[in-house]
This record gives sequence, C-alpha cells and structure tokens, in this order.
Amino acid sequence: FDWQDYSELEMEWNNIRTLVNWCIETEDYKTFHKLWLGLRGYTLTRGYWEERQAWMEILLWIAKEQNDSFCLAEAMFYQGQTLLYSGSDEDAVKLLQNAWKLREKVEPDVQFGILTCLVSSCLRQNQYDEAKIWLSKRNCIPESSQFNKEQKQCLYYSTFAEIAQQQGRQIAAESDYRKALDLAEKAQWKKMIAYIRVWLAPILLRRSEYGEAEHMLAEALQSARLSQDKSLISTCYYRLAVLAERRGNRDLFRKWARLAKNEFEKLGMTASVNQLDYWLNSKSL
Repeated sequence: FDWQDYSELEMEWNNIRTLVNWCIETEDYKTFHKLWLGLRGYTLTRGYWEERQAWMEILLWIAKEQNDSFCLAEAMFYQGQTLLYSGSDEDAVKLLQNAWKLREKVEPDVQFGILTCLVSSCLRQNQYDEAKIWLSKRNCIPESSQFNKEQKQCLYYSTFAEIAQQQGRQIAAESDYRKALDLAEKAQWKKMIAYIRVWLAPILLRRSEYGEAEHMLAEALQSARLSQDKSLISTCYYRLAVLAERRGNRDLFRKWARLAKNEFEKLGMTASVNQLDYWLNSKSL
C-alpha cells in the first residue's frame, strides 16, 4: 500500500514485460502469476494500465479455468483497481464487488485494497450512504504486516473528509483531512501523506491561502516524483495549474496545465485531457 523502491525493476522493465508475455504465449501460467505478484505495485504506480488490463484478463481466465478462488479474487481486484484508476468506474465496481464476496480467500492487505477501491468509487459517484456502508466493514478485516489500525482510521477520516468537502462543509472536511494526515504520518504511510496534501489544497485555495496550498502541493509533487507515481504527478500538476490561475499567473498556469495534460494523455485519461484542452483554449484565460 505504500511506495516501494522500484529502481532495479525500472531498469529491467522491458525485459520483464517480454518475459511475462512469453509466459502467457507458452502457457506457463505459474511463472506468470509469480511475476505478476512482483509487478502489481510497480505497474500501478507507473500507470501501465494497458499491460495491467491485458494481463488481468489472462489471470481471470486462468482462475476460472482452474476453479481457483484465490487467484480469481486477486485478478478481479487488480483489474477493478486498474479500471478505477483509468476512470471506468461502472465496470470496476462489478469486479470489486465480486472480489469482495471472495475476500476470505485472499490476504488482509488485498481485502483492504478491495474495500478502499469500493469506498473510492462510491465517493466519485456521490453515493455517500453507500460509501459509509462499505467503510463500516473495515473492522471485519484482520490487521497484517502490510497495514495497521492507524491506516484503517486514516481511511475512515479521509472518507468522511471527502464527503464533507463534496457537500460544501469545508471546515469539517479540513478537520477530518488533518486527522487523517496525522494518522498517516504516525503510520509512516508516505503515499497517503502525499495524497492527503493534494486533497487539502482545494480547501486552502477556497480561503485564498495560496502559500500553504502551494507548500502542500510542492511537498506532494516532490514525493510523487521520487516514487514516480504517475497518477499523483498528473494531479499535482493540475492542482498547481488551478493555483496559478487563481493567482492570475497566466504563464505559470499554462506551464502546469500543459504538463498535466501530457501526463493525463500518457495515462489514457481522455476526460481529463478534454477538460484541460477546453481550459487552455478558454478565452477567459
């Protein structure tokens, strides 16, 4: 759930990708599955959506052919997670809900991942009551070496913060985000710390607290670049473009907006690209 050092994997990525495809072609599915377990975090962080989707289609097929509930639950989760990241919420939810039904077949960290994605999907669709129902299930998941009590509570506060933010209750949202940030820092959850800082920025912008918002985004962007989290990098660029636009800095706005657009294009996030195109071409800017 946190960032890892993928420097060695990065150097061998092309060779490993070739090896994975060779395993699929030769039907060496046992080796393919082992390789995938080492690639799941890397491919998510780097934004290799196409590879993830193609490989998970194969893993889903293998699991069904072999009647392997463990493999099936994992494949549905990782495929659903990929679709959620790339913006295909409807298809993602079906897979994630089916994965949750098989949650007892997989490790606690995978269960927590499934639950986190389901909560996130509900929030994106403004299904607040549904999000709370899913969130209440967090204590059903046993703790493991991969996550702890602080991380469960962090998910709780960040969820309620986002609900409050979307409902216009900015004070409550900031309070819960800061509680979540404290818990993430206590758990030394670097990835979540960076994401919460990005989520706090729009609240600060609403109050014209540009200095603190810039600090939050700069810290998050530095962490994102170090980990090469492509999704977070693109979001930081977008938020920095918003900040520059609020400050009336046209040149800086265009710099950050173009950087965000380039990253969204690489990730295949068409809706975000179209939004930035419209924004960049807007006469008001």
